[in-house]
Amino acid sequence: MEELWSSQGMFYALHKDFPFALQFRLTFDFPLDRAALTKALAVTIARYPYFKVKMKRQAEEICLVDNEKPFLLYEDVAAPTLDPVQNNDYLLRVSASGNRLTLCICHALVDGRGFVPFLKTLLHYYWAERFGRDSGIPAVRLLGDSLNDEESRDPYLAFRGQVQEPLPPASHVPEVFQLSRTMDAAGRKYVSCFRMDADEFMNYVHRVGGTPNALAAQLLSEVIAEVHPERQADISVGVAMDLRPALGVSCSHHCSVSLISLSYEKGQQQLPGQRTAWYRREIKQGSSLEAQRTHAAYSQVFIHRLKSLPTMQEKMNVSRTAVEQGMARSTFTVSYIGQEDLGEINEHLCFMEIVSDSAIPTLTVIISSCGKWFFFVLNQNFADDRYVRGLLHRFEAIGISCIDVQQQIVPPVPFMDLEEVPE
Repeated sequence: MEELWSSQGMFYALHKDFPFALQFRLTFDFPLDRAALTKALAVTIARYPYFKVKMKRQAEEICLVDNEKPFLLYEDVAAPTLDPVQNNDYLLRVSASGNRLTLCICHALVDGRGFVPFLKTLLHYYWAERFGRDSGIPAVRLLGDSLNDEESRDPYLAFRGQVQEPLPPASHVPEVFQLSRTMDAAGRKYVSCFRMDADEFMNYVHRVGGTPNALAAQLLSEVIAEVHPERQADISVGVAMDLRPALGVSCSHHCSVSLISLSYEKGQQQLPGQRTAWYRREIKQGSSLEAQRTHAAYSQVFIHRLKSLPTMQEKMNVSRTAVEQGMARSTFTVSYIGQEDLGEINEHLCFMEIVSDSAIPTLTVIISSCGKWFFFVLNQNFADDRYVRGLLHRFEAIGISCIDVQQQIVPPVPFMDLEEVPE
C-alpha cells in the first residue's frame, strides 16, 4: 500500500466526467506489427513499475497499489478508455491499429514531459523486436538499468519552500476573458494538429527572438483579440512551467507543472516587431529558479492542507475547486513538451497529437517536435473553428507553411467516480 505522492493530490479532483486523461496519438508511415508491439510493451511496463499500479481506497485516503492483472495491448486507438473494468484497473492504456498508436494515461499520475521516457522505451523495444536493430533513440531507459532515485521518491520530500504571502482568494483574482461558458454536451474534444517543417519554423522563431511557446502565446492571443473585439476582460495566457529544476528531480515522472500568466494587453504595448521577444522574456522571467521555488512552495502548502482534511469528500471538494479555479485563470494555455529525438523513427512519424482533458470550457495548445517536424495541437472542448482558421492565417502571414492539418473529434475517455474505488 502506497500513499499518494505529494505531487499527485490532483487525484482527488478526478471523477467520471473528468479523468484528466492525456493522450499521445502517433501516426506512422508503416503498419504496426501487433506481435512485436505486444512483446515490446511487456518489457516496457516492467521497466516502469510505478505505472503498473491501480487506485485503492483506505479509510479516507486514495492510495496506489501494485496491479497484478495483465497489462494488455488494445485496439481502440480512436476512443481509448480508462474505465477500470475495461482496462484491468490500470491508469494507463496502450492501443494500436494499422499505422496508429495511442497511449492514454491519467494526468494525475504523470505529466507530458514525465511520460516521454516511457514512450521512447516502448518505441526502442518495438524497433528492436520488429527490425532486429537498435532504434538510435539516445538516452533511452532500458529494463535492467537501476531506477534513478529521482524516479522513485516524492519530488517534494526534500523540497523546503517558503511562501512569502498567501494566495489571493478566487474573488480577488482579476477577471480574464473566457472563450466559452459551456463545454460540448457529449464531452467531445475538437482537436486540430498542424504539422510544420522544424527548420523553417525554428528559423523564424530565432529571427524574431522567440521560443515555440512564446510565438504560440502571441499569435493565438492576437487571433482571439480579432475574433472577439467585444471582449471586456484581458486575454490571459497560461504558459506551462516545469518545476523539476526547483524540486531537484529532473528524472521524475510526477506531474510537476505550474502556469505562468501573460497579459495580452501588456504584450500589445510593445512595438510590433518586438512582441515575440517580449513574450519570451516574460516566460523566462516567470520560470526563473526563484519563481519556480515560489510556485512549488504554494503547491506544497496546498498539499499539506489537502492531506489534513479528515474526509475524502472534503479532499475531493477542495481539490476539484482548486483545479477548476486554476484553469479559469487563463483564457487559454500553452505547453511545449520540447524537441525529442526518436532516432530512426523520426523519419517515419507522420503525426504526433497530444490531447488533454479540462474540467472547464477551454482551449489548450500543446507543442511537440520530433525529427524534421513540429506539431501544434489545439485542443478545444467546445465547437468553434475560428481560432484554428485564425492561427492558420497567422502562420501563413509570417511565412510559416503548414505541411498538413489534421482535424478530428475525439470522444471522452470513460473513467469512474472516486466513490467507486474499491477498498
